[in-house]
Amino acid sequence: MNRPRSNEKQGQRTAVRHVEVSGDDAGRRIDNFLKGILGDVPMSMVYRILRKGEVRVNGGRIKQSYRLAAGDQVRLPPLFLDTSNPVRVPRGAQRRFEAAILFEDDELMVINKPSGWASQGGTGVEFSLIDVARAARPHAPSVDLAHRLDKGTSGCLVLSKNHRALAGVHQVIRDRAVGKFYLALHCGRIPSGLKQFDQALDRDGTTQTALTEIQSVEYLGASTLTHLRLITGRTHQIRAQSASIGYPLAGDQKYGDRAFNRACRRGGLRRLFLHASKIQLPLATGALEVSAPLPEDLEVFLAQARNDA
Repeated sequence: MNRPRSNEKQGQRTAVRHVEVSGDDAGRRIDNFLKGILGDVPMSMVYRILRKGEVRVNGGRIKQSYRLAAGDQVRLPPLFLDTSNPVRVPRGAQRRFEAAILFEDDELMVINKPSGWASQGGTGVEFSLIDVARAARPHAPSVDLAHRLDKGTSGCLVLSKNHRALAGVHQVIRDRAVGKFYLALHCGRIPSGLKQFDQALDRDGTTQTALTEIQSVEYLGASTLTHLRLITGRTHQIRAQSASIGYPLAGDQKYGDRAFNRACRRGGLRRLFLHASKIQLPLATGALEVSAPLPEDLEVFLAQARNDA
């Protein structure tokens, strides 16, 4: 009898599937929808099949940001699903997740996401926050990210427990009725009279409008602590806009200033200084407002920066 080689991956190949989108899934992004259907597959696979046009909606190619409508016909390509290395969530991660819960009811959770945790899986990610959330709430109908935070960003992150709640949050976000507030530390002294960042961002060859309100500033020597509110929600919006006008964020390895980052690291900063401090959601069931305390490492760094200023 032939046995599989020890170094061969174990798995199964699925058949082509056609799925009709229900009313409960209307408004969901296609990438989240696929993740829910495909289960424990890496998000890198979801993005790959979307990028290659292997997923079709109503017979046509779509982007990963496409939002589904009730009645949409989704074609899923045949896939090889590797079952040899399922996502394993350490117990310590689940305990840390439980300790980070800021709000929870039957429909939503708001988490004070730790810096260093990816919101969802990808290349090189052993487990993500959504993996931990699903392991922690195995009986919830459908645990999903209602929005995302960068891996290095900490603070308020909303998760839904069912499709209805997810659709509700997404509608609030589309209507720009959500309040997303941040604390950020910038290289340089931002003029106190500057009230917004409005630099457009280039994404995938397209220009996207982006708007961030500056609510207040505090000078700490040659740096500036800002309280910000996102009006639009573009990828890396605060980080990219800050860098584009010459005030990059402390600890930003992608857009930041190397010399400033080295100085901050000598002062004890080991992460991106960007924290989602508060979120406001005017939901049909009532207004929800949740705040996330600044993590201890940022509190300590700020105290030292104020002492040195």
